[in-house]
Amino acid sequence: MDILDIFYEDLTQGISIADLLLRYPVVVEFVHGAGLTSDMRLARGRVKRLCDEVAPARRFAQATLQGSDLIQFPLDSGPIDCSVLPTTGKLRKIQITVAQARARLNVMRELDEKGIGRGYLGVTDDRPTAEFMAAMSRERIMYSPGAAQKTLVDAIRLSLEKKGDPRGANTLLIQVPLDILPKNRVDDILPELVQIATTSPFDEIFVVGNGEYRDSCIKLK
Repeated sequence: MDILDIFYEDLTQGISIADLLLRYPVVVEFVHGAGLTSDMRLARGRVKRLCDEVAPARRFAQATLQGSDLIQFPLDSGPIDCSVLPTTGKLRKIQITVAQARARLNVMRELDEKGIGRGYLGVTDDRPTAEFMAAMSRERIMYSPGAAQKTLVDAIRLSLEKKGDPRGANTLLIQVPLDILPKNRVDDILPELVQIATTSPFDEIFVVGNGEYRDSCIKLK
C-alpha cells in the first residue's frame, strides 16, 4: 500500500477534519510525484475519487467545519458521498456533484496533450458533443464576464436539476469552475443562484471552487 491507498482506507473509516486538511496536500504531492498528474487533471483512475469527492469536501471542510469534527467517505457508488459528524449540531449526509464536468474534461485533455489549455469553454454539459468539438477546434479567445456569468448560472441550475432527489442526503456540494471569474463578478450572480437553490429539496447547498489554488466555498441555501 502507498500513501494514497492508506489515505483512502482511513477516509472510509473516518478521520478528523484537522487530519484531512493536514494530509490532503501531502497526498496531492505524492500523486504528482508518482507520475499521476495526468490522471489528476482528467479525474480518472486511482485519483478520480480524490478529485471528484475528497477535493470538494476538503474545501467545504476548510471553510465551514471545526478541526475536531469527523468526516467519513464510503468511496462507493452509493447516494452519500461523505458524512460529517460535528462536535455539536446535526449529522450531515452529503452528496457531491461536479458542474461542467464535460467542459473540464475537454480543457484538461487539451492541457495534458499540448502543455497549454484554455480556462473557459462556454459550453454547458447538456449541449451536444458537436458543440464541444466545435468549441475546442477554435483558437483560444477572450470572453466577457457576462458570458462566463451566464455559463456558471446555467451550470449550477443543471446540477440542481440533476440532483433533484436527495436519496437520504441533507447537504449538496457543487464543485464549480469559479476561477473563470474574479470574485466580485461571482458575487454579482449570487442573488440569482440563491433564488435558483430555494426550490431544491436539500436542506443546505454549497458551491465550492475548483483548482488547487481556489478555495472558495459559498452557501446558497
